[in-house]
This record gives sequence, structure tokens and C-alpha cells, in this order.
Amino acid sequence: MNNEELHGFKKYEKVHAFHNTDEIDGILNGECHIFEKLDGANASVWAEGNTIFVGSRNRIVGWIREDSHEWIDEFRGLPKYILDRNIAFKKFFLRYPSFRFYGEWLVRHTIVYPAEFANQFYIFDIEDRSENKMLPYQFYSELIRPFNFNYLKPLAIINHPEKKDLEEFLGKSDYNACPHGEGVVIKHYGFTNQYGRQPYAKWVTKEFREINAKIFGGPIPKDAIEMKIASEYCTLERIRKLSHKIYDETETPATIKDTGRILGTAYHDIITEDMWHILKKYKNPIIDFTKLRKEIESLAKTYFMGILEEK
Repeated sequence: MNNEELHGFKKYEKVHAFHNTDEIDGILNGECHIFEKLDGANASVWAEGNTIFVGSRNRIVGWIREDSHEWIDEFRGLPKYILDRNIAFKKFFLRYPSFRFYGEWLVRHTIVYPAEFANQFYIFDIEDRSENKMLPYQFYSELIRPFNFNYLKPLAIINHPEKKDLEEFLGKSDYNACPHGEGVVIKHYGFTNQYGRQPYAKWVTKEFREINAKIFGGPIPKDAIEMKIASEYCTLERIRKLSHKIYDETETPATIKDTGRILGTAYHDIITEDMWHILKKYKNPIIDFTKLRKEIESLAKTYFMGILEEK
């Protein structure tokens, strides 16, 4: 038994892509809760006796006892966040010792969230470890409300939804995600698939997949030349330099009001400074400049919002 198993760590179950019909076939046949899919870091919090444990997606990152605490990994501030709210968590686990929180630690990844929502832990599931099952939203939301924890509320609850019903919520965000929400998670609490499992489904927006690929080097379609150009030439360093240029010219830091200028300048500079290299590298490709501008400005906005959040 490894350290994680010894202290009760359990990795969150995989959420299957909505189009993976093998695993989630039939999930829409009933009452479905449609939740926003946050773009942060998966995390968990639970208790064993008088010790509160904090976990990342894959392992324990720290624990908190009555008069001491220890971090294995600072995990971008999550263990300290839990420590600062230790009284509330302790009260909850004294009352419900077999429950485990699963949630999103909302730190910067691909999507940018305003400071008022960032760097907070949002509960999206509670497991009853004594029965090895997830609690339905209607039940656990009532339990945690008195403790003032953050928790995700459904965008909608729909009985027997169709695909078009889900599409209506793609990209929507209760947390002012920029440039848009990542997607949705579909939970049918009474659903069991053909393998006897009770999975959830996710539907991520095409725009999120594209931006994620640009930033983190994921697969880009071979024919998406505009996306390739934006990914290579519209970099965080470039947008940071444009932001610094505004300060040099005005002696005041760039603000949200400068977004239009940043986006326009990023596109202009790539066209005027880099197009010769682009044509040479990609051997005179056919470029849709309207699409190219959209790709560059979308990525530039994501980077610029992140720069503003750093301040």
C-alpha cells in the first residue's frame, strides 16, 4: 500500500468526452445537470481522523493537523488556501467524516478568469467514501451551504436533453471566463452505463481546444495554417512587450482599456515584420487573412488578460 492509499487518496474518475458514445451512451435519458467546466487544476480535500488532507489530481500535496501542517507540494497555493479556511473544513469533516470534496483549484491554465474568481477552490462533487458513491447535487448543495464553501451551481437542469439543448450552454460562464468558457459537464446521477459504471460526460468547445493547442503545443490540424502561424508568432513574450511599450509611452501600466490596441498591434506587427519569414517557412501557403487575424487576436487577448491578472 503506497502513501496515497494509506491516507485515503483517490483520484477523480475520468470524465468522458460527450462523443465517446461507448462509455456514455444513454446518459441523456433522464434528468441531467449541466455544469460549467472550469479550466483550473483538479483537486480534492478529505479527512482521516484529525488530519485534513489536500490532494492534486494524482497525489497528496499536503496535510493539516491541529497544531501543525506540512506541504509536499505547494500546488500553486492550494494547501495554504485550505489552511486559511481550516476552521470551516474541520467543522464540516467532524460532522461528515466519510465525505470527500472534489473540486477545481482555479489557477491560470488556458482560460483567464477575473481576480474575484481566481485562486479559489470550487467544489463540483462530493463522494461518500463509506458507500463509494458520489452524492447528487440537490443533496450535497444543502449540506455545504451553511459552511460558505464555493461550489459550482448548474447552468441548467434538463430532463432528457437533446444535443441542441447542450450546445446552448457551450462557452457560457458564470465566472466571466475569457475569451469564453471551456465547455460543459453533463451529470445524470441515476445513470449506469453498459459496463456498470456511472460516468459523467464533458463537451469542450472547439475554440478552447484550439487555444489550448496553441499555448501548450497540442495537435493542430495540418490544414490549419492560420492557427499554426498564430501559435508560432503570437507569443506571450510578444504580447508582454506590447504591454510594456504602452507603459514606456504613457508612463502608466496597460489596462483592460488597451485590449483593442494590443490585439490590433499584434496582428499588424506579425503582418509587417514576420510575413516574409512566414511565406518562406511555409512555402508560400494560401492564407485566409480574415481567419488569421481572428486567430492572432484570440490568442493575443488570452495572453493579455493573463498579463493583467498578474498585476
